[in-house]
Amino acid sequence: MASFWREWVINYDLSHQQTLAVGMTSSGRELLQRVRNWAHRRYQALLTAVRHTQNTIAGSPGRWSIAGILMTALLLLGVNAQRLWRALRRRRLAARPERSPRLAATIWYERMTRTVARRGWRKSPTQTPEEFLVSIEDATVREGVARFTRHYEHARFGNSTEDARRLPGLYAEISSGAKR
Repeated sequence: MASFWREWVINYDLSHQQTLAVGMTSSGRELLQRVRNWAHRRYQALLTAVRHTQNTIAGSPGRWSIAGILMTALLLLGVNAQRLWRALRRRRLAARPERSPRLAATIWYERMTRTVARRGWRKSPTQTPEEFLVSIEDATVREGVARFTRHYEHARFGNSTEDARRLPGLYAEISSGAKR
């Protein structure tokens, strides 16, 4: 260690600098060449894989078309999975309101307001259910919506399973009246 210290630190002169510079340049060039060779090998492997894939697909286009369509369908399902899951969950809750009366009541109330909106009475987000009732001019529709709203409030805020079970039938009455 002492001789190394004497040679490279104490006796450091121009010839040592040149030796070090030549060594560093040589090492740098070797490293750069290795990186180039590695990149070239990777590029050639990628080209080979693409050519192989192209030949495989060209050999049986029908099978690969079906595979492409299936992959696209899976991709679309994956992108919309959360939305589809929520819709399925809402549908199941609406079909069995006794499982979760509060959520089912909300789902049925939203459906009812959409149905009544098609007849011209839109519920503003700022309106309470009672204010919405007052805004409905047709007495028959208002009476059906009032019954629905009573059961909705008991199911939603009282967690009443019996009232939640009645909502689909009351919705059907309002909906059939909306179609007339």
